[in-house]
Amino acid sequence: MNKNKFNSNSDITWETVRPKKNIKQNLDKQLADKQLGDKQFVNMEENENYVPKKEREEIDSILESDISIFDKVKNLNKKVNNFVHFKKNQKHSNIDWRKRLNVYIIHRCCKQNKHEIIANIIDNTSDYKIYSNAVSSTMSGNTCLFDAAYFGSDLCLNYLINREADIKHVNKRGETIYDIIECGKKDAMKRYPHASEIVEERYNDCIRLVKQAEDELKEGIKKVIIENVKEFNDTFEFASLKDNIIKYIINPPKFKNFISHIKELKLTDLLCEVLEDEDIQDLMIDNPYVTALI
Repeated sequence: MNKNKFNSNSDITWETVRPKKNIKQNLDKQLADKQLGDKQFVNMEENENYVPKKEREEIDSILESDISIFDKVKNLNKKVNNFVHFKKNQKHSNIDWRKRLNVYIIHRCCKQNKHEIIANIIDNTSDYKIYSNAVSSTMSGNTCLFDAAYFGSDLCLNYLINREADIKHVNKRGETIYDIIECGKKDAMKRYPHASEIVEERYNDCIRLVKQAEDELKEGIKKVIIENVKEFNDTFEFASLKDNIIKYIINPPKFKNFISHIKELKLTDLLCEVLEDEDIQDLMIDNPYVTALI
């Protein structure tokens, strides 16, 4: 063995001498890391519907507790109010934290079939923006209605449908509410094989509620059109049809059904005449999907 190999100055230096700490360099690095962390935190907060982990865990703890519905709602309201008050003195106070927390609570309740808590939040709010945001909000690409459908939360599903939740919504993966129900049912069957009959019944109820809502939507639009045809002459029929198109044109699912019934009742010629109206033309420019449906 060549002992000189291990006793050379270069080997000793490599094994025993540590580089001196560059205090300024370390401080600069720490400052840069902190600034990056602050920037990442700010960006995260600006993401739609982001709720901090600590707040999510506390909300989940309240929802899963054994206390009464009344006490759960009371504690949730207290939690929301305290956090909103705390955030008022923080940076980026323009974020609507009350809306975000309420949306998170509602989505969680949809997954647990806790419709009483959802009703307490939505029906008792004086701010319509919170109401509409809660019903139409999405988390992880799914609406409240889709969350309820996936977890077989029939009571929540029924409640949201009665609050005009969009049953025709299609998520970013191209899934309809029927697709979501089917996926949720398969998952539930795997998780609860011993309760297959209960799972089957629960998801069948969800399908029944959605189909019932679809039928009511179609019948409601059809009734309006038939009444217009029966009760008015051509002039009033034209005006009435125009009013209904303006009413439905801003809602793609309703407008799609509206157009299908127009065609069923052989009113296509009248429809074409109405669509030449300047007011309708302006709406069609703002809503280009209309042309594809006609």
